[in-house]
Amino acid sequence: MDCAAFELMLAEVLDRDQLPASAQRHLQSCATCASVLATFEDIAARVRRLPPDEAEPAVNLWPHIAAKLREEGIIHADLESCRAAAPTPRLVPGSSKAHPRA
Repeated sequence: MDCAAFELMLAEVLDRDQLPASAQRHLQSCATCASVLATFEDIAARVRRLPPDEAEPAVNLWPHIAAKLREEGIIHADLESCRAAAPTPRLVPGSSKAHPRA
């Protein structure tokens, strides 16, 4: 697995325990991707500690974050185009599983 493949996979899986073996091996040899994952884990831990009424992000938050990540070279245009083409998951009432939006 290379860094680009890891970035694409990480967009879908933020739980270290759910990472495939190839991603685990990549993390052992790539300090950059290990740092990115550690940052995501830190952010997730901070969000979990927020009171419920403060945990919902503003609707315009992602464009600002994405611009900064692109500026710093952390995410790339190919990742953004993949995310734009992918269906947006939504929760189905009565289910704890996300389903792609049609």
